[in-house]
Amino acid sequence: MTNGHSVLDKRIILRSRSFSLFLFCQALTVEAFAEAPPARAERDEPIEVTVTEARDPGTEEIRPAELRRARHSSTAEAVAEEPGVAVVRRGAAGAEPVVRGQGGERVVTQLGPLPLYGACPGHMDPPLSYLRPQLVERLTLAKGLPSVTLGPAGTGGRVVVDTTPRIAADAPGSEGDVYAAIDSARSGHAIGLELTSGYRRFDIGGSMESMRQGDYRSGGGLLVPARQSEYGGHVAVSSEPARGHRWSQAVGYVHDQDVDFPALPMDLDWTDAWLYDTSYAVAVDDPVLEAAELGFATSFIDHAMSNLHKPNRAQLFADTDSRVRGVGGAAKLSWRLGARTTLETGLDATRVLRDAVRHRTLVASGQRFRDHVWPDTRQHTVGGFAEVRTRPVAPLTLRVGARVDHVASSALAAQEPGPGGTPILEQYGRFYGTDAERSIDNEVVGAANALAEWTFGPGISSYFGAGVNSRAAGATERYFAFSPAPGGYQVGSPALAPERKTAVEWGGRWQWDWMSFASSAYLHRYRNYILSTTLAREDVNGDGTPDLVRGFRNVSARLLGGELEFVPRWGDHFSVPVSFSVVYGENVSDQRPLPEIPPWELAVALRTAHSTPVPWWAELGTRVVGPQDRIDPEFPEDRTPAFSVMHLRAGAGPWHALQIEAGIENLLDADYHEHLTREAVMAAGDLAPGDEIPAPGRSFNLGVRARF
Repeated sequence: MTNGHSVLDKRIILRSRSFSLFLFCQALTVEAFAEAPPARAERDEPIEVTVTEARDPGTEEIRPAELRRARHSSTAEAVAEEPGVAVVRRGAAGAEPVVRGQGGERVVTQLGPLPLYGACPGHMDPPLSYLRPQLVERLTLAKGLPSVTLGPAGTGGRVVVDTTPRIAADAPGSEGDVYAAIDSARSGHAIGLELTSGYRRFDIGGSMESMRQGDYRSGGGLLVPARQSEYGGHVAVSSEPARGHRWSQAVGYVHDQDVDFPALPMDLDWTDAWLYDTSYAVAVDDPVLEAAELGFATSFIDHAMSNLHKPNRAQLFADTDSRVRGVGGAAKLSWRLGARTTLETGLDATRVLRDAVRHRTLVASGQRFRDHVWPDTRQHTVGGFAEVRTRPVAPLTLRVGARVDHVASSALAAQEPGPGGTPILEQYGRFYGTDAERSIDNEVVGAANALAEWTFGPGISSYFGAGVNSRAAGATERYFAFSPAPGGYQVGSPALAPERKTAVEWGGRWQWDWMSFASSAYLHRYRNYILSTTLAREDVNGDGTPDLVRGFRNVSARLLGGELEFVPRWGDHFSVPVSFSVVYGENVSDQRPLPEIPPWELAVALRTAHSTPVPWWAELGTRVVGPQDRIDPEFPEDRTPAFSVMHLRAGAGPWHALQIEAGIENLLDADYHEHLTREAVMAAGDLAPGDEIPAPGRSFNLGVRARF
């Protein structure tokens, strides 16, 4: 078990559509602000850029202050500023993290014991989009070898979000914030309110937020559809029923509507997302058993999308209703096995239901088609884990852990007819063979890793780790029913074997008064890597033109890369943060590059920070991104040229209760596009079908937060 607060602190988030009273305002995902919530010292200090401290090597803590910068329209965008992290975009909203070249369901977003999943089969709503920056009290990003105690095994990174406030213990009393932000890129605005109160053994917090954004223009002047409207809020309560006990719970809600996705054949009409998380933890007065914790979380997400605003609406109208229901629970025990050794053991279980039905209507004839895209899919996981942490000698810290999970997957509607009346199961067999004609599967997956860190002296350490982990195929990879999808058609494969990864990682940290330096290098070898690729080119719809049919298959793969962070400092006020990341991905089976691998990236800034007489900071920086020529034409994807962008940012606290932040992004109005931003699927704004979607041009953002 982790330290007292992390065990005793967890809260929720809940979101819903008619929560109007509770969510009165929240207007642009341009998110407001630079500093963290009021009760924390960091709120009033200019934020100095240093190498991020990690609980475990390869695991970073991202402070609330960084998540709530005025320039961040979502939590995913804040996470993407970490070296080794990029995002896939299908529109201005819905950024999906890619950690060290691994994206999709390889990257687990977790609330309490529950891995979260979006409700769109086309990844319109990655789960991190439901965890707004204002809701997050702590965010843990595991890029390397994650602790097996965090949850069911996966093969990519992990984003763990804690939404529980910690107020009464640090600062009894009540306080609140109001904030507002504007962003010229999308003519957007955001407003919100946060309230917290703590007294003795009870504390409560809550927020309301509203946002609205519009279209933007690229550096080259192209109009890109980017509408988005959102409101939401949350309430969190923590109490200490008895000495050494803590009960935390939180509920949150988010409603999105009218969101543009030029890289998808549909736009989002509306989404309602409710999230709930609770935990009860006890510090035990026993020489061996230290603590016990029970946790529970659930998610309810309803999602509707259509092509109402797409150019093909006059010929074909399509709409999709989808839903996700998730529930998860965990029980953990922390043991002390000696002066230098602790053991954490536990059991956890999750149950996730995903279902999506699309209707298509030919406008001229009125003929209707029904596609059960997610044919009532279920995945149940039950697992157990044990992890030892020890210091056999003073300079050496060891962490060794293992977990085993049983995964049961099923598609209850797989016997329904698909296109042409052929049952969904038979369509699986058509593309993958008769072994794929099954709707139930049971698999055993798991993880085991060891991490050793040696401290050579104050601020100097090095680490080495190795591990294996695996994951079962997700609902889309396994059960997506043969039907239209972006760029053509797509079909899942129930015959997919679990993805298995072997990883090794090395790194080090050096920290002095005048300089911080951190580096890491890693090698990942995959067996049964689940590859998204082209299966066939055939005329599916009878229009005389071959259609692209995409699906999934297992291959051997390799990922090799590393990250570096370097921050020299001059005196008390100046620093030059530098970061660099690179990853190389290879499909070993087919001897070609893996798809959706971000290019190398270098970020450099000149920063100054002052605490007296008026706290303020300023930063001039640049981001240089290399070309990506290593592409997979069978994904398919295109080559991307190199680019560089500059920014100018500043913040100040002229009064104790007022914080101001402003910035100019893309200072030189560069015209560029990111490699992981998908292409326009049809004409939209100034975009033609197949066009790369450019990033916003020069923009100004301003955020103001007032405390009371």
